[in-house]
Amino acid sequence: MGDNVQSKAPEARKVELHTSRLLLRAAVQEDAEAMHEAFSDPEVMRYWSTPPHADLARTQKWMLSMTESDGNGVRDFIICLKPDLTPIGKCGVWQDTEIGIIISREHWGKGLALEALQAVLPRLFDQLSFEELVADIDPRNKASEALLKKVGFEDYRYEEKTMQVGVEWVDSQYLKLTKEEWRRSGPNPTPYGSGMGRTPMRNYGPQPTYKAYVSPYGPKTKHLPNFWGLTFPKAVRYGSIAAGFGVSAGVFALFFLGEVPKVRNDILSKFPVIGPYFIREIPPEDNPF
Repeated sequence: MGDNVQSKAPEARKVELHTSRLLLRAAVQEDAEAMHEAFSDPEVMRYWSTPPHADLARTQKWMLSMTESDGNGVRDFIICLKPDLTPIGKCGVWQDTEIGIIISREHWGKGLALEALQAVLPRLFDQLSFEELVADIDPRNKASEALLKKVGFEDYRYEEKTMQVGVEWVDSQYLKLTKEEWRRSGPNPTPYGSGMGRTPMRNYGPQPTYKAYVSPYGPKTKHLPNFWGLTFPKAVRYGSIAAGFGVSAGVFALFFLGEVPKVRNDILSKFPVIGPYFIREIPPEDNPF
């Protein structure tokens, strides 16, 4: 991904996208310092189309290209982490139909990239009427490949030595997602699918705001009804805990409430440290011997 080269965005068209943890908004020049954390990190930039930014001035130049783009706040967004709204990355279409995402390394492994993508896709396909989106990634970048495929992207082309990054020539793996496939693969028939359920947070104004709850199993997973924030993984976890308590209660009743006294005493005798405290004398009527 390179610098944006398009004209300045009309203010009236800019929108904000909300999820439970993120705010996606238009870039401002003051974001450069926070974004420099990602763009100067060699690990974050390992598979990017340019080398790490050597200084803040380079990031400020990149930020200027985004703020002056007609896609800023329309189809390309700065990712801010709630509640303090710290900028941690960017996500959106930066040229033509090509989508890209970058997030500071501190916030990797938390599902935030997936959450950002699933907030942007409904905006692109339903509100802006994109018919397809493409992504150009370094084929060694397996994390990005997995992320894109989780929201429905599929491989469609591979080219060798497409970009020179520093002194290295790298290949390109192209992935594509069509509006038709995005709608077909999502759990909701219309209009906001692709792995995300959407519930209104604010229904007034020209652009209603939505919050998103994201399926941990990808775009083809059906959601459980979201009662009290209950998701499938939580249901499994709570069910396992309840079953564990049930088994523990049964064991307690079996060995400490006198249901099978001799068996209980035999087992407790194997534990010389604590066993004697719980062994009880068996009444004559209960003693089979």
